[in-house]
Amino acid sequence: MATASARADRVRLVSNLGAIKALLRRVKRDLPERERGRSAGVLVLAILHRTGPSRLRDLADEADLDLSVVSRLVADLTAEGCVERRPNPEDRRSSLLAITPDGVRRHEAAMARAAEAIEPVLQEWSDEDVALLSDLLGRLHHSFQSQLGRSHCKTTHA
Repeated sequence: MATASARADRVRLVSNLGAIKALLRRVKRDLPERERGRSAGVLVLAILHRTGPSRLRDLADEADLDLSVVSRLVADLTAEGCVERRPNPEDRRSSLLAITPDGVRRHEAAMARAAEAIEPVLQEWSDEDVALLSDLLGRLHHSFQSQLGRSHCKTTHA
């Protein structure tokens, strides 16, 4: 059982995560319309880049989006050459979605733009603190995935 201090730290963590989520919504809202519409597609690419080939249902679950929304996003990304369908070796009735080399380039470009955008926020942070925060958030993500019983979680430590 956690101590009172440890419980308070957990409450503070949840509060800080909620505050960051709200800030990210504000940042997204302030993006130009063209970029706002692409962020969900970038999310799909990020998940496929991290997890590897996935079923549509698993992708929707991972993105926490409605299946119909992810289906439309995947259709658009497939038409743009960023995602491809592959036969599912475990179930020939279904297919797996995989990121293509063009999708990887688009994902990496989006991540580079995001890293550039966050640079002013981290200006006073040491490189070591940024690396530590990234590692800790990766661990937190992995713990959430494990708790939720997701079978395909790869944490990126770049």
